[in-house]
Amino acid sequence: MITTKQVRENVFTHFLSECNIIVNSAMGVSINDLPDAEWRSYHEDDMNPLDAVLTAMEDYWSDEINGDDAYYSVCNEMETAWATHLAGSRANG
Repeated sequence: MITTKQVRENVFTHFLSECNIIVNSAMGVSINDLPDAEWRSYHEDDMNPLDAVLTAMEDYWSDEINGDDAYYSVCNEMETAWATHLAGSRANG
């Protein structure tokens, strides 16, 4: 029998996977390749993966990006990646 704790951990793991899809699509790296972010807190605050990634970008990764134009370009890429992922998820059922 699956426990409530296991279900919560599975949901969190799925959340991380979706965050990683966004980052990988936009930046070509994994969330594990970037400075640590507060993933558990973002999830517990009921952020969706895009909001979590954009918050991590602002709080932890902005120093990794040179210049405002590049920063906003990456944010736009993240938004596009999330929209594409959602469209694909809906199409697949």
